[in-house]
Amino acid sequence: MEVLKQQQLQLENTDWDFVKARTIGQGIVYLSINGDRYLRTGPNNSIRDEVEFAKTLHDMGFPTPEVLSNGKIDADTYYFTESSLGTRTFGDLFREEYAATGVIEETSFDKYCRIASLFLVAQLKSAPSIREQGNLRDGINLDNVIEENPDLGKEDLEEAFAMAEASVVNLPQVLTHGDLGPFNMLPGGVIDFEHKFIAPVGYDVITSPFTGRFWNFTAPDGTSQLAYDFSEKQIRKYLDTIDATASDLGLEDLSSFTDDMVLLKAIWETSFEKQIAKKLGNNYRWQNKRETLRYCINQYVASLPIDTTTFGKHLGY
Repeated sequence: MEVLKQQQLQLENTDWDFVKARTIGQGIVYLSINGDRYLRTGPNNSIRDEVEFAKTLHDMGFPTPEVLSNGKIDADTYYFTESSLGTRTFGDLFREEYAATGVIEETSFDKYCRIASLFLVAQLKSAPSIREQGNLRDGINLDNVIEENPDLGKEDLEEAFAMAEASVVNLPQVLTHGDLGPFNMLPGGVIDFEHKFIAPVGYDVITSPFTGRFWNFTAPDGTSQLAYDFSEKQIRKYLDTIDATASDLGLEDLSSFTDDMVLLKAIWETSFEKQIAKKLGNNYRWQNKRETLRYCINQYVASLPIDTTTFGKHLGY
């Protein structure tokens, strides 16, 4: 199937504007001209699976878009439309605020906390219905990270992962987004579950405020890749919100697993970066994420705190 190239598309008596190419599989995301619906394209089988999954998510109470229609564009290309949760992600909003003032405004930050809380409620309430056994190792792509980064040391990676897995083993298994950060969250809810897997609760909501810090490095042209950053006071407020939400549903002190989850997220963030570096013809992204992971491993196995404010400041290459 060829990815649709047009910047505009007409379908269902509506004009659609190009938003982005999809990150997994082939296809495009479009937005209706009046901003009330999104259209996602792809091969038949993947679209059918997405439609069913999207309907399931909505029925389970997740703050996700509602599927409105689906069908065929041509012999190889299928689509579905869904309600819009907003036209700007929190990531876009935070980047704009951070560039203008160097801080994230409390009003937008509080809305972000609310969506994370609603997402956690849906995860915990739906946990009893999860029948599939989670595979955390596969979910965070550990084997790929070991293969692509032999300099990190297979034994060290395995030791850190085993420690984290043992620490979180008794947490409820939930449907996990896999990439729950501000760029996949909007004032109306959460989008883009391409990286979903079953994992202990907390992997999504605990790591979400730290995702931007994995990009705290500079491109070869001198451009900072750090789109935004929360204050430590905001992160504490966020984690307190998560703890209160989890406590209301019988799970205490969820944020006490922060270092475990950040270590696991650091592994995921480094996965497939060697392949991406080869495609881009530049190693700087891979180098930075690898060194951030090295720092996390060293701190974690030594039972020392992982300080995310140091990401980008401890690079040893």
